[in-house]
Amino acid sequence: MHVSLFIELSKIVVLDLSNNLFDNLSLEMISDSLSRNNNLLELKLENVGLNVKNGHYINEILSKNCSILHYNLSRNEFKGNVLQIFLEVLTLTKTVLTFDISYNKLQEDDLFNIGSMLMNNNTLENINISGSSFTSISMEIIQKALKNKNVTNIKICYLNNINLNDDLAFMLLQNFNETKLEEFYLDSNYLGDTGVVIFSNFIKNNKKLRKLSLNSSNISSHIFFCLTKAIEINEKLEELFYMNNNIDCNSIAFIKEVVMNKPESFSIFLSLSSIDKKEISGLQAISQIKLY
Repeated sequence: MHVSLFIELSKIVVLDLSNNLFDNLSLEMISDSLSRNNNLLELKLENVGLNVKNGHYINEILSKNCSILHYNLSRNEFKGNVLQIFLEVLTLTKTVLTFDISYNKLQEDDLFNIGSMLMNNNTLENINISGSSFTSISMEIIQKALKNKNVTNIKICYLNNINLNDDLAFMLLQNFNETKLEEFYLDSNYLGDTGVVIFSNFIKNNKKLRKLSLNSSNISSHIFFCLTKAIEINEKLEELFYMNNNIDCNSIAFIKEVVMNKPESFSIFLSLSSIDKKEISGLQAISQIKLY
């Protein structure tokens, strides 16, 4: 998309320019206009071709505009030096609440820089770094940042599809109760039996977590039992997303037992396609079970 005449943006509160391919002239015009916009609260630039060569236009917006609370830069290649500069500015920024940098092909150095930013930013509440390539080094600093309650204020964290293995899952989930997380999204990951058991032990007494998403997590039924017992004991959790998983008759029995001992406000989300047709009508009769 070539922008030859960019419209006046001064009154726009939410701007979504996702799924367009901008040339440098267009990005320069967008950057210039948004840098002077004091009303804009949310900027979405998902899949617009941002990379190390043109990312400085986004850094200009962040450095000059103090009104934007939510940045979505998902599905670009916004990494390396331009991401490092963005994070340096973000560390000092006291207004940004949400940062979505998912599926940007981030590497170890990028994730290390994100962790460093989180260790020094007490304003950001929502971070999405899904689809990144984690190593033990980058996982360690992200985990340390999340549990640094004296500074980090992250309440919502998306770590979907980050190729977890047993060791990385253990690193991520240990000391989980030391975080401020209220919503945790771990879709499309392999937690491993050990990881699920460790996570379950922390969930039992967690006083903050309200939403947990484990869609497409391929948890075996005998380990799923540990998770459901932990959820049954937990008094804070309101929603469990468990869609696109294999659910056998044992898992269904565990789910029924959980919801029977939870308040009406609790909900568990399941996929119709994952459940035996003979079980569907019985589950539909339970208001806390949401089938899609």
